[in-house]
Amino acid sequence: MRPVSGAYSAAQVPGAKTLRRELRETMLHKLVCLPYEDWMDAFLQPQPGDAPIDDNAFQGLFDSVPLTKGETEMYDPFVKAVNEAGILEGFVLAKTYSKADPTDKDGLKADGGMG
Repeated sequence: MRPVSGAYSAAQVPGAKTLRRELRETMLHKLVCLPYEDWMDAFLQPQPGDAPIDDNAFQGLFDSVPLTKGETEMYDPFVKAVNEAGILEGFVLAKTYSKADPTDKDGLKADGGMG
């Protein structure tokens, strides 16, 4: 079990609500912004044997994803855009935000999965 700070630090088994609050509080001001090219150069450099990538092929890929609505309203258009683009090489993206993992004792839910 990971440590939980604050009023619930003595709790034996913190619930999902407590863990989410803790995550919000501990991640505050820890966002790192990197331009796309810098991110790709730092973490996803081309490997020998990779097919050439035309970055223009993805132009407008996420235009149907609403950016001014809540997170759950973004899932359907995002998943549809990714799956219809055929960029996952045989994998399918699935939204799972409404289903908790039955093996997770805290009932936490992942936003999405790929299979």
